[in-house]
Amino acid sequence: MSFSTVTIPANVSLIPLDTRTVSKVIFLPTVSTNIGRILYIKDYYGNSSNSSFTVSTTGTDLLDDYNTRYTFSNSWGSLSMIADGLRSWRILQFYDGSFTPSGVSATGGTVTTATVGGMTYVIHTFSVTGTATFTASTSLNIEYLVVAGGGGGGVGRAGGGGGGGFVEGAMTITAGSYTITVGTGGAAGSGDSQGGDGSASSIAALVTTVGGGGGGGWITNTGRNGGSGGGASSGGAGAGQRTPGTATAGQGQNGSSNFDATYGGGGGGAGGYAFAAVSRTGGNGCQSQMSGVLTYYAGGGGAGSAGGSNSAGGLGGGGTGSTANGTAAGSGTANTGGGGGGGEGPAGPGGAGGSGIVIIRYPVGGGTSNRTRILYAWFGSSYGSGGAARTNVVLAAYNSGASSIVANTTTFGDTNPGVSKNLYVDYYPPNSMTSVRSTTAENGTLTFSSLV
Repeated sequence: MSFSTVTIPANVSLIPLDTRTVSKVIFLPTVSTNIGRILYIKDYYGNSSNSSFTVSTTGTDLLDDYNTRYTFSNSWGSLSMIADGLRSWRILQFYDGSFTPSGVSATGGTVTTATVGGMTYVIHTFSVTGTATFTASTSLNIEYLVVAGGGGGGVGRAGGGGGGGFVEGAMTITAGSYTITVGTGGAAGSGDSQGGDGSASSIAALVTTVGGGGGGGWITNTGRNGGSGGGASSGGAGAGQRTPGTATAGQGQNGSSNFDATYGGGGGGAGGYAFAAVSRTGGNGCQSQMSGVLTYYAGGGGAGSAGGSNSAGGLGGGGTGSTANGTAAGSGTANTGGGGGGGEGPAGPGGAGGSGIVIIRYPVGGGTSNRTRILYAWFGSSYGSGGAARTNVVLAAYNSGASSIVANTTTFGDTNPGVSKNLYVDYYPPNSMTSVRSTTAENGTLTFSSLV
């Protein structure tokens, strides 16, 4: 097997590795000249089971006082560490790619892996409209995002479609199969009609979101109710004279009344604020990092207009409204639940709503153990306090069987021993995915059971 070496540049903290074609050896900088520096090394392509990567110290430096190198031979391996300024790179987080909570496995959707906030997740994404099945072989603590289909835009100085209902949260499920439904976007309005409503998305009967409301049309100018409400058509009336659609509580925002006699109203978005009562732009959606990437969902569609200026859709896939000069309305973006843009007769129909999405994820890395796992700690007058009183403390050396930690300046090499401070420790208790914080006076003792 061929190898290539990697030398870490100065002032670089994130080292993403591509091991798809060749194994890598990463040489760490010298500890003594990098005190306090944090590095994060990660197999970003999940291929280290085929082409490994090795982390190696320089000179007499060590990894946690014991080793000079470690080889990752399983996919998705990662390591974060901090230089103690003496002789060791102290390990903050370690994942060799082999850890999976006992018996955990699930199927369904498109399966990927991502690391968010130091935790590695398996992510199941359901993006095809209709029904599918998610099957868990054991009980799981899952996090979820459920977005319904967006509403379609109406026609005739029309209202934009409302964004699909948006809900994210966490829950524990038991082993078994669960029907997943991904909602379709609402149909585009035609012939001066209202736009169609989006359809619901759901995780079995546990979580359901309502499709976005269709935008009002010239004939029936009221916006339709939904996850977020559709905007109203002007129908030739003055500003704020038409009735928008109403949102579903906890899933979105109301649509807007008509902006004026020329413009309809924008569709509501899922954004966590009251949608403007009179607006021609679509309401913004909400952001979620459930996929591993921070993304907007469920934006409202912009209004149609007899004037010459398009009305923008909201962040989260909202379609642009059309104008009388022939600019067609935009549809909501697929798999965002965005509402379709409102249409204007000469320019054709409104925009269709965007389809919804369901994402389920659960942690598999940096997670549970049947022993206590120390994460990080520091001295300070208060948690996270800075200034001269603060001294970073790395406790990986205690993750090897010790039952207590004595918080004194000798143990941690406190650089400012004359200032009274506390020791704060974040850790995972045995068999828990929720971190806990303990504190003691500077010369006190914290006791833990079964440290890893």
